[in-house]
Amino acid sequence: KIDSKQNARIEQTEAMLGQFIGQLDGVGEHVGKKVEEGWLHVTETMHAKHADQAAQLNAMLTHNRDEITAIAVDAESARERASQLMSEAAEDVKSFSDSLKEGLSGLAATLEKLNGKTVSVEMKSRSWFGLGGGKTRKPQRNSNVKFRS
Repeated sequence: KIDSKQNARIEQTEAMLGQFIGQLDGVGEHVGKKVEEGWLHVTETMHAKHADQAAQLNAMLTHNRDEITAIAVDAESARERASQLMSEAAEDVKSFSDSLKEGLSGLAATLEKLNGKTVSVEMKSRSWFGLGGGKTRKPQRNSNVKFRS
């Protein structure tokens, strides 16, 4: 049987347990607030860090895009210059070919006129680059062409 002393102890224990549960609720609320504050701080820090990284990445991408654009512009300029140079070279080759064709035609006509005659060409000696070493000379003919039959 339970006597009055034991009832008093049970009531006292129940009161202490009620008070302890109240204290635990207070501690739980306090810990919950601290965890919430910590998570908010972590979230804000992560957002700030990622925002900085995103800004850095955006700046890097913008810089790279500008460099690629400059390279494309330079490549187009180089292509245009190469095209122009090739065009000029083609014109020079055509001009040379025309001159060569004209010279060969003249040679063929001359050979036809000679019709088997012998030609000897005599060159007069000159100093380098046609300079006479400072002496004044009368102009000389560069060669004598003699025709023999």
